[in-house]
Amino acid sequence: MNWLVWRLYRKQIILTGLAVVIYAVLLVVLGNQAWDKFNDALAAKKVASFNLPPLADTLPKLSLAFPILLGMFWGAPLIAKEYAEGTHKLAWVQGVTRRKWLIAKLGWIMAFGALYAGIISAAVMWCNRAENAIRFDRFTAQLFTMQGLAPVAYTIFAIALGACVGAFFRSSVRSVAITLAVGSIIIFTVATHLRPHYMRPVSAPSASNIYPAINIEKNTIMPGAGAIWVVGTEYKTLSKDCSTIKGNQFCNSVVQSVKTMYQPANRFWTFQFIEFGLYVVVSAILSLLTYRVIQKRDV
Repeated sequence: MNWLVWRLYRKQIILTGLAVVIYAVLLVVLGNQAWDKFNDALAAKKVASFNLPPLADTLPKLSLAFPILLGMFWGAPLIAKEYAEGTHKLAWVQGVTRRKWLIAKLGWIMAFGALYAGIISAAVMWCNRAENAIRFDRFTAQLFTMQGLAPVAYTIFAIALGACVGAFFRSSVRSVAITLAVGSIIIFTVATHLRPHYMRPVSAPSASNIYPAINIEKNTIMPGAGAIWVVGTEYKTLSKDCSTIKGNQFCNSVVQSVKTMYQPANRFWTFQFIEFGLYVVVSAILSLLTYRVIQKRDV
């Protein structure tokens, strides 16, 4: 069965691998150039005027589409195309169980997808070294999504989602569209509504320096508290300026303490591992659901 999977998907695996390697090499080259310019700016104390080269700033952003693309064009047709062409019957009538058939197909596709996503993530992190050092915002939805373990998790999830949708609808075109829509919505929802609650935010007085910053006068980076993701503001009433006039109490003003809620820089990798685990669990559930659909459905 492993040999059959390789024969069926070797062309797309090899071509995608070549594209990934070329893209990664470009990112590494651009990252080296940006890092050299950044170090030159530090040495010359001109870091305040440093800007990333346009291509080094733009090219890594293309990686954001990679997980969903693999879910659409690797995951969605994985089962749906077999049903559409009737080729699944050939494997099942020759003594290959449905479970072994699914594990072989889904396992190898997920493995190569995760490998390619890991290569791209490593290349993006290399390319973004200067940006991470000067902007202090790796927790933003965009940068968090394309660095660390997150791209690997999204790719595994997107392939599992595509395979599950394909098993349900047995139509490649419909499965591609649904995978694009549902996958994008879930990734966006987790990033905006679930991720802020992985760990309780740290609070600091709003007037305090929670960000690392650039000293404009000395053109150097000044360390702060290390906040790289502000998630909200906390207001607390301390006292009221009230007075009694003709037996009635009037409050003219409210004195409040204002605190900024943020996630510190040292939680970046903790959040990456949490999100990776979350998506792996969801992917496992989707894979089991795919198996149940295949197991219950007639040939």
